[in-house]
Amino acid sequence: MEPNLAGPRRNGMETFDDGRPFRGSEAVAAGRITRGALRGPHFRKLGADTYVRADVPDDPRLAVHAAAVRAGPDAVLTGWSACIWWECDVLPWPPPPVELAAPDRRLRAAPGVTVNRARIRDDDIVVEDGVRVTTPLRTAYDLAVREDLDTAVVAADGLGHLGKFSASDLTALASDLGPRRGCRRVPEVAALMDPKAESPQETRVRLRLLRARLPHPITQYEVWDGPWQVARVDFAWPERKLALEYDGRDHTTDDRRGIDVDRIDELRRLGWTVIVVTGRQYRRPRWIEGRVREELGL
Repeated sequence: MEPNLAGPRRNGMETFDDGRPFRGSEAVAAGRITRGALRGPHFRKLGADTYVRADVPDDPRLAVHAAAVRAGPDAVLTGWSACIWWECDVLPWPPPPVELAAPDRRLRAAPGVTVNRARIRDDDIVVEDGVRVTTPLRTAYDLAVREDLDTAVVAADGLGHLGKFSASDLTALASDLGPRRGCRRVPEVAALMDPKAESPQETRVRLRLLRARLPHPITQYEVWDGPWQVARVDFAWPERKLALEYDGRDHTTDDRRGIDVDRIDELRRLGWTVIVVTGRQYRRPRWIEGRVREELGL
C-alpha cells in the first residue's frame, strides 16, 4: 500500500514527512516502507538506493545530503559541500562536485562525487540530521589551504558571517593542525576576512580596494539621521561622507530598486556621495578604484 502523505504513518508505514533523503534498502528492511511504495509516485530516486519524497524540491543541499546518505555514516561532507550544507552562498562557478572525506577505502568516487582519505578530528565535525559535516571553522581552513587567496577569503567571509568563528579562531586552528600544504596561506586569509560581508562580490570589491592602497572602508556602515537609521551601506568612508554600494543580481526586483532609490535619495539629502557599482562596473575594477580616489580627493 502506498503511504498516505497526510500524516507521519498510515497502516504502519512511514510517510517521511521530514523531507530527508534515505536509503531505500534500509527503510524496507526496517519495515518503514515497501518496495512497491518506493517505486510509486510519492517518492523519487536520487541515486543508488537513495530516495526522497517526490514533493521535496531539488536544491544543492538536497544533493549533498543524498550523497552523504549514500556514502554511509563514516563519511564527512567537506569543502564546498560543507558550505552548501551550512547554506553559505559562496560557491564558485561552475558548481564543484560533492566532496566527501572517508577513511574507508571501500567508498570510491563516482560521477559528481569526489572522495579523499583525510582523517578529520572529531572536534572539527558536527552531526546534523545524521550527516557528518565539517564545522564552519574547519571548512574555512580546508578551503584556505587549497584555494587561491581571493576565493579563500570569499569562503572565510561567508562562513564567518554565520557567527561561529573569528579570524583569530582560524589562525589558532592552523597552529593546532600543524604544517601541511597550503597552511602558510591561512594567516593571510584570516587577516583579510571580514565576516560582515554579505556576498562574494562585496568581498571581492573590498579586496580590490585594499590592493589599490585606498583607505580602508568600514563595511556595513549604519547611517543615522538623529534617532532614525537611514541606511546601512556596503562600504563607507564616514569622515568624507562617501558610500559605495554593490548593486548585484539580488537587487534587480522593482521593489528592491525602489527601496534602493529611496535610500540613496535619503543619503544624498544628508550630504553623502553614493557610488553605485553595477554588475557591469564590477567587472571594471579600475573604474571602481578611480571613482573612489576621485571622491576621496586622492
